[in-house]
Amino acid sequence: MLDSVLAIKSLRAFNNLPSEFRKIVFYAEDSQSQNFISDLVKEISLKLDHKISYLTSDPDDTIFIEAKNNPNLNAFYIGTGIVRTFAFLNLKADVCIMTMPDLDSFHLKKSKAYPVHYLYIFHALLSTHSIYRHGAFDAYNTIFCTGNQQMIEIRETEKKYKLPKKNLYKDGYRPLEFLINKNRLYEKKMTTVLKILIAPTWGENNIFNFCMNDLINNLITAGHHVHLRPHPMTLRDNYKKIDTIKKIFSDKENFFLQEDHTNRDILFESDILVTDWSGIGIEYGLGLLKPVIYIDIPKKNLNQESYKINITPIETKIRNEIGEIVKISEIHKIDQIIKKVMKKHDKSDLRLLRNKYVFMKNNGLNKSARRVITIANACRARNQKDILF
Repeated sequence: MLDSVLAIKSLRAFNNLPSEFRKIVFYAEDSQSQNFISDLVKEISLKLDHKISYLTSDPDDTIFIEAKNNPNLNAFYIGTGIVRTFAFLNLKADVCIMTMPDLDSFHLKKSKAYPVHYLYIFHALLSTHSIYRHGAFDAYNTIFCTGNQQMIEIRETEKKYKLPKKNLYKDGYRPLEFLINKNRLYEKKMTTVLKILIAPTWGENNIFNFCMNDLINNLITAGHHVHLRPHPMTLRDNYKKIDTIKKIFSDKENFFLQEDHTNRDILFESDILVTDWSGIGIEYGLGLLKPVIYIDIPKKNLNQESYKINITPIETKIRNEIGEIVKISEIHKIDQIIKKVMKKHDKSDLRLLRNKYVFMKNNGLNKSARRVITIANACRARNQKDILF
């Protein structure tokens, strides 16, 4: 009840803002969303001196602290229930920027009160036609793409389903840039023991549901330091799996469980990653230039019509390029496989793949921020001719 009251008051405050604060609006679905839009928010509001409104469904969003010291930024909590649904249906903004797919497909709809221009920013270096549901991006006007592969997939999807052409922008991927920059400065602790990071995806098709116990046991027995970093969604929705792992391995001195996702040190400390179909494999390999082991479990596919787009998803074809695919039946040989992969590992090959799959741009954040402003200005000029706020 208190949550709804807070959301209602916050939404009223947002709707009472001068229209200049509703030219550019960001929406964060949860704490993870912040990782993909916060840099852009700061660049637009602080460096480029433009006013921004930020709607969030996370009551603990750090944006509330930042807004106190940023006169160009207003932040509002709109909850996850009926207040949020109402806010979306009645949104009056020139541009709304989100990392949430499936707009207009479920409970969150496009505005019926105003011709909002919707802009999507990706939260993973993955395909657009396999990992996401069919029609996940159809409601968006502009999409900021991480690499050329996504642009090709989107254009092919538009052609196949006779969809209006979206505005596609060569954005790049800021979380990858963060990893690259942080890795340059990070002072890794030297050790003779291999530090192995296990980071599975979430949902039914992940290592937990196939071979996690055998995998950890084989690596621990081989004497490696094993760091398990479950996906945030697994921590939230399926903690029983974590409890089981704790009971079995918590007494092992070379097993470490990381539940705090705000601490990323293990990404830089580790020598190799073991994952499944998680997008972290691509980020780890291309960002940190380290090898990746992929446990070959069934692929997660949310789009039953993905076969109609005759393009191999990036998460499928890149696996053999940045690491090694290991069958479940080969888990007992994981130590030998890791040693082989580490021996043949070449950073220069991964650096070439980074430039192949991701838009790597000098001063990319500033360019993306300026593109957002350009779109917002164009939308504002168009809307002022047709409608008054």
